[in-house]
Amino acid sequence: VVRQSGDTAFINLLNQIRLGKCPSEVTQSLEACHVSRKPLPVDGIVPTKLYCTNRNVDEENNRNLAKLPAREMVFVATDIMKGGYSRDVAKNLVQAMDKKTPSEIRLKVGAQVILTRNMPQNNLVNGSRGVVVAFEQCNAEKKVYPVVQFTNGVRMTVRDENVFQGAAAGAMTRSQLPLKLAWSLTVHKSQGMTIERAELQLDDAFDYGQVYVALSRVTSLEGLWLCGGKITQAVV
Repeated sequence: VVRQSGDTAFINLLNQIRLGKCPSEVTQSLEACHVSRKPLPVDGIVPTKLYCTNRNVDEENNRNLAKLPAREMVFVATDIMKGGYSRDVAKNLVQAMDKKTPSEIRLKVGAQVILTRNMPQNNLVNGSRGVVVAFEQCNAEKKVYPVVQFTNGVRMTVRDENVFQGAAAGAMTRSQLPLKLAWSLTVHKSQGMTIERAELQLDDAFDYGQVYVALSRVTSLEGLWLCGGKITQAVV
């Protein structure tokens, strides 16, 4: 509920669903968020499709990226290993790191992205949504970085951030852009994120509490869209 601070109506709605209740006022509020009734944003930042099932969202994101006519830019991470460790330990470190941040990120102008790190100085959080609007060369580093327009109005050049992964016998640091493609995500992969715009497909909710978890990823009713059938007591 910390994510939704300030949106009392949404907080009350979430509390009802958390308790397994879906009274008529909750149903009405959610129906008003259906894509057939609520217009999508026109600023170029589309809501992230959030799925309950473990579908291949990477494939879906890459398919959407391929549709964009702009030139593709590839950002390869820099990994630094420290400590004495076996090949197996190194492999495990890399696998654990890949879950945190990818070794390679492909972007184009027009790519829908999500921030994977808090940046309080810019009023941005892990889950802030944006769109790539340009690429800019940093003369000091002679590297090209994406320029992202975020939903809160901030337009900034996003640079590499360091991510740490430790193990008993060693550690590694990966330097990579704190961005992911964001046309779609699973509820599971969005864990820990505070998403400003999401379109939830809840017909495929298969476990008790999944509807609550999915809805609670979103910061406000204003940033929520629903597709699929009605949310009823049976779904909750």
